[in-house]
Amino acid sequence: MTVRFYTFQDKKALKGRVAVIAHLRTAWESKKGVMQGDPSLAESAQLGRFTASFFPWRRKDAEDQLQPSLQAEHTEENCRLCDPEVIDRQGIARVEVNGRPYLILINYRPVTVPHMIVVKPPEEAHAALCQHIQAETDLSDLAEIFKCLPAELSLTFNSNPGRIGGTGASINHFHWHILSFDGQFIRLAYTLNPLFHSQRAEQGINVGRALSWPANHRIFEGDLDKVAALAHQYMLGLGEENRAYNLAIITPTNPENTKLVVTPRRRPLPISSFRGIYPYQSFGGENVLGYLGGGISQELFEVLKKYPGEAERVIEIWLQEITATDCEMGELDQKLLSRLS
Repeated sequence: MTVRFYTFQDKKALKGRVAVIAHLRTAWESKKGVMQGDPSLAESAQLGRFTASFFPWRRKDAEDQLQPSLQAEHTEENCRLCDPEVIDRQGIARVEVNGRPYLILINYRPVTVPHMIVVKPPEEAHAALCQHIQAETDLSDLAEIFKCLPAELSLTFNSNPGRIGGTGASINHFHWHILSFDGQFIRLAYTLNPLFHSQRAEQGINVGRALSWPANHRIFEGDLDKVAALAHQYMLGLGEENRAYNLAIITPTNPENTKLVVTPRRRPLPISSFRGIYPYQSFGGENVLGYLGGGISQELFEVLKKYPGEAERVIEIWLQEITATDCEMGELDQKLLSRLS
């Protein structure tokens, strides 16, 4: 694939990964005045293998848009990512992947340093702009972009809520988050517990999960193009069920070892409280991987911080409650295998 990066305003070509990384870092710093808060100043707490942060600027009104279908039609009305002023104010780079255009904007309510989003431009057809993986290139293009980013960054995607809800998607406009977070899941994922090794190994790809992680998920590992193709088949199964999901690309810049994580959802919010307090906002892609922020009120954050041992256990319960059951995961696996047979 051919990937080309350009500066946002004057559209000058950025030649080479070093130039791309330098530009993104400089542009992020130059846009700090647009942001509502500075994540580097947010208070964080380590709760066993999880991290929790409190961001005062992540207000409660940033709930999932009510989109009952994964394929809900995109509309320009009230869409921030279709607003030329917003795009101009937050834009830092332009990208083309085999001629397909994308924009990179800063997230004006960031939760990590940096926090950017990759979006399809508003002139794209409305059918292609909904917040759901439809085409195989929706995965492969972003994996190619990811390879040009700094190694410490991850990509996450929160689907439309569908019939499940609670994915963390606040707008029905195709966009991925570029985030900087670390944690035990990312380390666990490098030692894959394969599920379909015998069926797929001969094609250079494995499907498995990270051992002992409470949120049910699938990891697709291997050659970039084959990962995108196989994960897209899994997406088709989720679409048939109208089941919400979160995605992440957490791999280093080695195209032979791409790891794409899919987390199918069961419900929007946990049903268990912690000392009488509930999370009030849906869990997004970084949350299901152990980096909790955004959906945590100050009251809940203070209690989690006060009782870290108990907090670790309740977060494990929360992640189990919001993601698909073992039975549901098995059914999705069978759908994938039937597509491959």
